Amino acid sequence: VEKTLKKFGKIDILVNNAGAGSPPKPFIETTEDEWDRDISINLKGMLNCTKAVLPHMIERKRGKIINISSMGGKNGGPNSTVYCAAKAAEINFTKGLAIEVAPLGIIVNSVAPGVGLTNFVKNAPPGALDGFIEKIPAGRTTTPEDIAGAVAYFASDISSDVVGQTLSVDGGLT
Repeated sequence: VEKTLKKFGKIDILVNNAGAGSPPKPFIETTEDEWDRDISINLKGMLNCTKAVLPHMIERKRGKIINISSMGGKNGGPNSTVYCAAKAAEINFTKGLAIEVAPLGIIVNSVAPGVGLTNFVKNAPPGALDGFIEKIPAGRTTTPEDIAGAVAYFASDISSDVVGQTLSVDGGLT
């Protein structure tokens, strides 16, 4: 944060994009270490980055915070309970923070991507995704470009009255 402020003099936009999940498996097999790891990566990173930039945005009375969540945070899903719980917490963090800081000129929103060819999907047990892509109305997985378009929208001035929202970018799945 300090290097960015030194070089650019301000921080206009923060995109909280850290995300990870343990390999898919039944919740009953989840260890406490896996729980702690997934919650820490998905939520603590968001906490630390947001707390680091928020004072600068408050001082300027301007800023955009865009959190990357997941459709799993909206719908849940089998064999990924901890990941879905963390992503649901991100969505509610977005809403709560948005209400708190909107009067200060800071806009907070979230993007909830659908199924992409991430390591989480690539590491799914054999057969776990059979037939799943066919259930997506758009008939394809979500691409990084799809997500980038939603982030660009939230980062732009045309979304200045969109506050505390989570935009699903999932081919119509949710």
